[in-house]
Amino acid sequence: RDTGRTAEQITADIERDTILDAKAALDHGLVDHVVENR
Repeated sequence: RDTGRTAEQITADIERDTILDAKAALDHGLVDHVVENR
């Protein structure tokens, strides 16, 4: 799926070590949704 980011932004993101929690990954456009614990 489309992250909504440009190729340049994605390249900059993968040039460095980045650790994202679930919300940050969602905000960043890397995941579509987060499954909550039941």
